[in-house]
Amino acid sequence: LSMRVTREQLESHDQEDSLWVSIYGKVFDLTSFFMEHPGGWEVILDHAGKDATTVFLDSEHRPENMRDLMAFYVGELEGGDPLPQVLPNTSETQEEKEKERKQTQFYSVVLAILTV
Repeated sequence: LSMRVTREQLESHDQEDSLWVSIYGKVFDLTSFFMEHPGGWEVILDHAGKDATTVFLDSEHRPENMRDLMAFYVGELEGGDPLPQVLPNTSETQEEKEKERKQTQFYSVVLAILTV
């Protein structure tokens, strides 16, 4: 049974000594990890106490990264949307279509990991 985390609770953990983020409606305590983050500690600190789903996706994380995050899992964000927002395919170029296809595959793998 996972803990329910309110937005107020999430927002109160926005400092280096207590740093939580939400990704896909799941809350993670990254206090002990953020200084070791391969992409730089600043990006995590910038999103402390907030939803970091978009930046997580935009920074080309692999599905394994989401699985690794589960070691820092706190609980479910109340009112958080665990489903990614997949936009309808409006791409005109083959490159954009391929990127969307890969992104959809990524979402599927991440959701499979999160539902285990």
